[in-house]
Amino acid sequence: MAELTDLTNGALKLGGVANRKLRFLIHRCQRTLVAIPGNGVPILRGMLPLAVRSQGVLDALLTLSDRLRHSDATRALLDTPNQTLLDNYQDSLSTLQESLLSIQSGLRDAEEAIAMSVVLLIFGFPGNRIWSVHLNGLIALIQDPGIPALSSPSLSLHASKLAAHADISAFSLGRAERSQHLWLNWRIHPLEHGPDSREASPQFSEHEVSTAYPESLITIIALVSAVVEDSHSQPPRDGPIDRYIQNLADHQRAIQHFTAPIETLASPYASSVNDSAADDVHTSEDLITQWEPPPHPEGLAVNTSLALATAWSIMRKATFIYLWRRGLDADIRASLGTDHKHRTERFLREALSQMELVMQAAEQHDIMVANALLWPLTVLGSECAWYPDFQPLMLDYFRRLNNHFPIHHSQIVLGLLQKLWRLAEEHTADHDAVPFGCLCLQYLAIHDDACIPLL
Repeated sequence: MAELTDLTNGALKLGGVANRKLRFLIHRCQRTLVAIPGNGVPILRGMLPLAVRSQGVLDALLTLSDRLRHSDATRALLDTPNQTLLDNYQDSLSTLQESLLSIQSGLRDAEEAIAMSVVLLIFGFPGNRIWSVHLNGLIALIQDPGIPALSSPSLSLHASKLAAHADISAFSLGRAERSQHLWLNWRIHPLEHGPDSREASPQFSEHEVSTAYPESLITIIALVSAVVEDSHSQPPRDGPIDRYIQNLADHQRAIQHFTAPIETLASPYASSVNDSAADDVHTSEDLITQWEPPPHPEGLAVNTSLALATAWSIMRKATFIYLWRRGLDADIRASLGTDHKHRTERFLREALSQMELVMQAAEQHDIMVANALLWPLTVLGSECAWYPDFQPLMLDYFRRLNNHFPIHHSQIVLGLLQKLWRLAEEHTADHDAVPFGCLCLQYLAIHDDACIPLL
């Protein structure tokens, strides 16, 4: 943190108000954008040096400071947004547009635009579709072959991992765009690069510090998410290779039409699809089961180490449930099967019990790992629709999470969960009350025109 403080005191040469805003931002980012303490603020490490020479980046950081400063007073930000925040946000959007036009004209490098896109991705009123707009824009900038490598490796790596993580379909509700599977395609942490490949004295990556998710576990969740996404798609994927595979299958069925008896038509293909889907699920289950958490760095405080291990256990259980439920866009009335149903109930009980330990670590020891658990809480909360006795506990966790880490979009998620619970109750009373397909969080988010990151 010393280098960040030195920048605010020296190179930036800010006036009193701006200096206070930036100091507040550094302090607040330690609480809201850092899940593992003692490692500084990764997002600012590459940003503040750039802010020295880019007024646009500096203005975006000051806007983010205002966003965080007003978050307590404007919890209903989408309904009654603070006018000053909106004005600052509009200014940042205008600056970003100018920067993008300059890039297209070859008059400016992309570093400023990427930095601003990262800030706006965090700042951009999550809950409506502008979050997805900023994510898609950041991905486009990173993938543009005409943009040279950034001078700040820290910013480049942070932006790439943030974009790839947010692109995983499991980590959002209501996003219209399909995942590009960037975490897997960019090979950010291939499965062969497991925890054992780390150095004898391992250190967390900057992305792990920010999110608390081990990169090896993100890879598994990305794979599970791809399996789930494919299970809802006809055809499963939309890429050129997948279209080729589909065309071959169509061609095979056309040949069978002339050679196979009528009673066997299409059955070999249907069987292979079902077998393939089942194989994907079994493979995913094995990956989750065999996953080994990374070793903790030497000197990590005992309380932090315990909170991390507990959070990772919760994430693993949520990943199982997400796979068995076929994600958050499958109707929760779909059958789980006896074995999965029993294991889901056990994991739900265990994870909710473990969550208390992580919340106490935040409230009693100021350990911020709980800040990273919105996604597992959402998965567990969806399952609570069938367990009314657990719903008060889930409400309490969301209340405490929002009190300790003012995260506006967690309240939007809670509102969707409560709506899901009410619909499940209506279905229990009258099985014809809710059409099939409507009892899922993804449907409710789309119906409310909400787009919510679960990071």
